[in-house]
Formats: sequence, structure tokens, C-alpha cells
Amino acid sequence: MQGFVVGLRGGVLIQMEDNTQRKQSQQAAMRSHAQLEQLVERSAQLVCICDPAGRQQMVNPEFERCHQLTPGSAVGNLA
Repeated sequence: MQGFVVGLRGGVLIQMEDNTQRKQSQQAAMRSHAQLEQLVERSAQLVCICDPAGRQQMVNPEFERCHQLTPGSAVGNLA
């Protein structure tokens, strides 16, 4: 990512930045996350993804069914 000065007029600095690469990276990350969500949602196996502190970040319907949880109620809880 590079910034460059476009002009200086009457004490106002105009600066532009090319953020194409950052936008492309964000879009790729969003696509990857969407694919992960689809994989987790469609799995017949129990899936629970936790953060380093042990909080549940993502569980699938089979996990919720097996543990008799309402949809979305497990997310944020400690595993």
C-alpha cells in the first residue's frame, strides 16, 4: 500500500492511497470465512470451534441438537 501526495493548495493537503491490495485481501478472507461456515453448517459430525480462551466461536446444528441447545446459544460460552 502506498500513499502519495496529490497536491497542496491554499494550506490544504490532499493525499490519496491505493488500497486495492487491502480490499482484495479482505474479500478473499470473507470468501474463506463463508466457505468455513458452509462446511461447519453442513457437517454431520459435531463441530465446535473455540478461541484460545476456550470460548465457543462457532458450532454447527448437529452440535446444538446433540447438546439440546437453541440455535446460537452456545456461541460465546466456555467449552
